[in-house]
Amino acid sequence: MRERAEATVDMQGGDWRAVEYEGTEWAGPSYCIENGEGQPLFDEIGNGPDEARRALAEHIASWHPAVALAVADWLDSVVDAVDGTRPSGGSTIAIVDERHALTIARTYIGQAPS
Repeated sequence: MRERAEATVDMQGGDWRAVEYEGTEWAGPSYCIENGEGQPLFDEIGNGPDEARRALAEHIASWHPAVALAVADWLDSVVDAVDGTRPSGGSTIAIVDERHALTIARTYIGQAPS
């Protein structure tokens, strides 16, 4: 997650946003992702009904690399907190965080959560 987010550093340019623009006559509006400097990053997001394309564009824009880096930082902090330093039976919070962190990490890399 961190590696992929850091690889996009040249694209970041501030918060991303989904922008609607006039698409082809048969397809209706199209959506693209722009960075905070108004530079298009991705265009023609998705296919299908307008609402589905808009929702997909907004989702992609919300998963800005800074968000991915923040999640990566949190995952690292959970690993640091439980990696051999938690006493047997550790706190409920640490156990829950560890379980959630593993679920997020496994889902991100395409493994079914256990």
